[in-house]
Amino acid sequence: MIRLLVIADDFTGALDAGVQLSSAGASTKVIVSSFPSDIGNIHGECEVLVIDAETRHLKPKEAWGIVHGLVDWAVQSGIHTIYKKTDSALRGNIGAELEAVLSASGEKQLIFAPAFPKLHRITKAGIHYINGLPVSESDFGKDPYEAVTSSSVSEVLAKTSTAPSFSVTTDSLLPSESGILVFDVSSDTDFKKIADALPPCNRVRLLAGCAGFATILPGLLSLHAPTDPRSVASVHLLAVCGSINPVSERQCALAETQGAPRIHLDEKTILNAKWMFGNACVQFVKELGQLCEERKLVILDTFRAKLLTDDNLDSNHARKMLAHNLGLLVKALFDSGLKSTALITGGDALLGLMRALHINVLYPVCEIEPGVVLSRFHYQGKERTVISKAGGFGSPELFLKLTGQCPHKYDNTSKESYL
Repeated sequence: MIRLLVIADDFTGALDAGVQLSSAGASTKVIVSSFPSDIGNIHGECEVLVIDAETRHLKPKEAWGIVHGLVDWAVQSGIHTIYKKTDSALRGNIGAELEAVLSASGEKQLIFAPAFPKLHRITKAGIHYINGLPVSESDFGKDPYEAVTSSSVSEVLAKTSTAPSFSVTTDSLLPSESGILVFDVSSDTDFKKIADALPPCNRVRLLAGCAGFATILPGLLSLHAPTDPRSVASVHLLAVCGSINPVSERQCALAETQGAPRIHLDEKTILNAKWMFGNACVQFVKELGQLCEERKLVILDTFRAKLLTDDNLDSNHARKMLAHNLGLLVKALFDSGLKSTALITGGDALLGLMRALHINVLYPVCEIEPGVVLSRFHYQGKERTVISKAGGFGSPELFLKLTGQCPHKYDNTSKESYL
């Protein structure tokens, strides 16, 4: 029976939250779905259902409708804990989606803690900070697709919601007002304080936040039996960078300085249908597959692709095409016998791959670093592994750590079995 429903707005976010439960011993399934009718009869299959509702890039009204429908289904199905996974940089339709959770549930309050202290993302006096900077002044304030223009959590919510919100500290009593309670969080200890202050779950419990706050969920569900995170995976890694976040760029650049081959895909290739479905792409896949066999780490990136083009291709359509074509490219590599483990950066790129493979279910195994998740899936009768992360997650040395090539001091003892 499903004990917890997690609703995310993109694929990497869904896995970030789901792995907190799977690594604590819960049977966890991550699926892509926008409507309850697509979910099917899965009550007996898992304890935790994580749904990637793919609402990140929708209009607020559309996102509201999808989340409302999923929460209504959850309440009717007798699921008592609902967690709305949000982006740790406050991107997406957060206000509209949290309002939809409240509306569909019929509950009075929703507990929202958007911080992720392990990644230096905290909330103080209702202001959200990333690496010491207000989020609107960080790299996320310069995002070409969805720049975060305010650092006040309440102001971000109000852009797409009329639901009242209140800034709350972990040392204060829970207010009695109806609405969204936005908690200040500076450390993981604050998450525990929030959990301890929650009333008994006599009704539907509504929680929201990123993967940081999701760490309290195993305790709420009384999960205390971690699974063995080790997985049989390739010692070779193909890093597919579908994100233009500066963090991903730094990861690629550092690995390149240590000798990793880095293949750049520009708009003349990855956004060109003639190239994608022509002989040049077939030859490219063949040569790239051979390179992956020879080298422990190969990087495939799209930083040079101009997503704002001069031929009437808007950035949103270009973003979708980029993810779609990257997915087809990696699928072609899989079909040609690629043995390397794929590391996919960016939720759109991961979804593009899953759709290319005609797969909508992933099973999170463990978290390699905060926000970097190893998952299993089945393709053509075989079990494969994939590593995923949002563009802004992971240490600069991530690719090198995973392949045992990190030039810096790093204790990799507990991670050797991942790759």
